[in-house]
Amino acid sequence: GFDTELFDFTVDEVEECIPERERVHQALIDLIQEDKEYKLEFEIYPMNSVESKIIWSIADIDRDKNGVPLVVYGVIQDITERKQIEKEIRYQASLIEQVDSAIITINFDNIILSWNDHAERLYQWKRNEAIGKNIIELLGANELKKETLQNFVDLNRDGHWEGDYAVKRKDSTSIPVHIINTYLKDDRGENIGFIGVSTD
Repeated sequence: GFDTELFDFTVDEVEECIPERERVHQALIDLIQEDKEYKLEFEIYPMNSVESKIIWSIADIDRDKNGVPLVVYGVIQDITERKQIEKEIRYQASLIEQVDSAIITINFDNIILSWNDHAERLYQWKRNEAIGKNIIELLGANELKKETLQNFVDLNRDGHWEGDYAVKRKDSTSIPVHIINTYLKDDRGENIGFIGVSTD
């Protein structure tokens, strides 16, 4: 919030914008006195603002030939939006894990991209066993021909489909599930696959 045309503001004035000013100031002292790495994430309140920001700050120091500090220089990046997105992702992920349904995402090559805890319980495959595998090969049951399951995948390209299937679990037993599918979109709104919710 400082005017970049003015050069008469002090370090103290800048640090007044930082709620954790002692921690941040100590990191600066440690850089100058002990050459400790300066990489910090912290909250600020820009001048004349009640809206806080989260920033990522890195700094280094130039010294003369005798090791005397000459200047500290660094970069500060506003990461507020990124932190908000991370918070939203964590929140959505926690909701997904609480849902009493298997939630699976796949791309248009039928490769599994995500696999929640309930999918592990329902289908018996662990997350690390399922992600990266072809869903048709993983869940095709004996009484369900792969061509039929492929049709089920193709139908999702229209945006929405739901129905009942007998699906194979890891122990080769079959389980009836109700599946609802919709498009999986990227951050530009482009369709990149689909997300399926299946319930025993």
